[in-house]
Amino acid sequence: MFSSSYFSGGFSRYASMVFVARPDVKSAQDLKGKIVGIQRPGDAYEKSARFALRHLGLDADKDVQLLALGTNEVMWSALQTGRVSATRAVTSTSFMAAR
Repeated sequence: MFSSSYFSGGFSRYASMVFVARPDVKSAQDLKGKIVGIQRPGDAYEKSARFALRHLGLDADKDVQLLALGTNEVMWSALQTGRVSATRAVTSTSFMAAR
């Protein structure tokens, strides 16, 4: 259902997060103008998403809209329903995305 996860490094215990995108996102440029889900402003998910976007050559403040969704379950649901085009997920969630 979802495209391949983009694995990125991180800081401290948050290195196990992955960047997961919907199948219609074939390249980083496809994320321009799209919504990326995070948990809360300023948390590790936002910092990790900004890191991944910067690595992909995108500016989180100009190229995408970050949407605070709360819990992992809500972020996952938003990705499944198309509310967001990409999100950060912990490794266990990314295994579900690969199915």
